[in-house]
Amino acid sequence: MFSDITLIPSDSQDIFKAAASHNRVIDSIRGACIPIASPISSYRELSELCYLTNDFGKAVDHVSKNFKAYSLHSSLIREEKLKHFSPTSNKVKWIELISKLMQKTA
Repeated sequence: MFSDITLIPSDSQDIFKAAASHNRVIDSIRGACIPIASPISSYRELSELCYLTNDFGKAVDHVSKNFKAYSLHSSLIREEKLKHFSPTSNKVKWIELISKLMQKTA
């Protein structure tokens, strides 16, 4: 069962983590896992799909005891909540950014 849970610890008090991306949590969610992660700002946007805490021991116990409910909830909202982070959407954003940069340098 623990292969269905990912642990993503981070120092939420570290100012450098304020710029951390969503990537690790998104990869975990896309892999149909329930992420247990430190409550850094980028992860808060996805709080409906992960368990944010600094108490990983308590969280592992809680999520493992309630895994079916977490899994069902995640499967119902995953696609909608991750739409903004889709590879297709990201590709379009990168192309737009590169195009704008090239126009400024031309």
